[in-house]
Amino acid sequence: MKTVRVTIETSWVGANEVVDIEVDDDATEEEIADAAHEEFLNYCGYGYYVVGEEESE
Repeated sequence: MKTVRVTIETSWVGANEVVDIEVDDDATEEEIADAAHEEFLNYCGYGYYVVGEEESE
């Protein structure tokens, strides 16, 4: 296994995280990028809605 350091940054001051993950020794660049993205999703989320199409209560 090899260790990959994932840096998760936000636009807020002081709101970042550095996480080490492990991938197989023979992992491709694409597999490493996918693993880093997956780790990012463990820390961050998002949502959206179309303005003007909110549900009325």
